[in-house]
Amino acid sequence: MNTFATILNLLLASVVMLASVSAQEVPQWNNMLDPYTEPAEVYDSLDCFAGGYVGINTNSHQGALTLIDNGTVCCQTKEGSGTGTHAGAVMYYPLTSWLYVSPRVGIEGRGGVLLTDEITKEIRGQGNQIQTATVQRDMNVYLTTLNTDVQLCIALFRKPFVYVGVGPSVGFALQSDFTARESIISPSGMTYINSGETTTELYSGSIQNLRYPTIALRTVTGIAFPVGKGVYMNPEIGCHIPFTTNTTLASENWTTNMFIARVGLLWRWKR
Repeated sequence: MNTFATILNLLLASVVMLASVSAQEVPQWNNMLDPYTEPAEVYDSLDCFAGGYVGINTNSHQGALTLIDNGTVCCQTKEGSGTGTHAGAVMYYPLTSWLYVSPRVGIEGRGGVLLTDEITKEIRGQGNQIQTATVQRDMNVYLTTLNTDVQLCIALFRKPFVYVGVGPSVGFALQSDFTARESIISPSGMTYINSGETTTELYSGSIQNLRYPTIALRTVTGIAFPVGKGVYMNPEIGCHIPFTTNTTLASENWTTNMFIARVGLLWRWKR
């Protein structure tokens, strides 16, 4: 019995000791319910980047843009395409070890050639003869835009810095000039009497009723790798998906999608 009592007393003492230790550890267990934060030594070592970029973009135009001359519709486009260039500044700032915010601002060329449907009309050709011809009109649009967007980027890898991002984009048109032309599709060899060419210029000017600003969504994928001490190369590709039309007229639904390719030169510092 004395042996049994001794063992029982030891067990009771062990239970009391464990309960006391557990009570002291409760605050630490409670801390596990708090939101996770990066350890200071990790957060302080995160990389920040900032620099400039240049690139090219392919522009895909859809929808109607209407040109009216003295109350008469002379051009109503349906689609078009073009290429442009862009340049600007970019920054990558870490929120955590895997999440970055990336503000950008730049100048973009979003122009292109917008086409209309082919039509049949009588024109005065060479020899001062009236002939029936199939023609197509187009508008060569020069649309220069100041654009800013903020990307929320997820770091897939930190070294090298590989990321994907998505965010809103806001654009303000700085230049909106156009030239409207008409080209003879058939019959073959027919030309305009005034120029002797198969294409003639109809009008030129500035596009009216532009929307300020235009809103879009942008997605990006890129990488930043070192090319020198603290200097990084940053190739990136992205898509521009419009939410608004380029003009404010209810009768027009002209929008511009873009595929963007650029390369940046970044400088790195520690957060």
